[in-house]
Amino acid sequence: MATLIEYISAEAMVYSVVAVLLIEAAFLIILWHRNLTGLPPSETLSFLGSGAAFAVALLVLLNEGSVIVLGLCLTVAFIFHCWDLWLRWHR
Repeated sequence: MATLIEYISAEAMVYSVVAVLLIEAAFLIILWHRNLTGLPPSETLSFLGSGAAFAVALLVLLNEGSVIVLGLCLTVAFIFHCWDLWLRWHR
């Protein structure tokens, strides 16, 4: 159990999450372009961008980075979140 907790609190976990988000974004965008099924790329990027920004914010925390950089990451996540809400409300 201690190994799982160490992995979750390690930078490798954050890099894994960001890698999965990038792969998911690429897959969903390619799927949409080939079949025109699923969400358009703008909607895909709007919700995945928020998750990626939160993951980078976690990376900043794990590395005891600057508060300014942390605030920037959280601001970017908020902007992506607002973009996602705007797209959902204007469907």
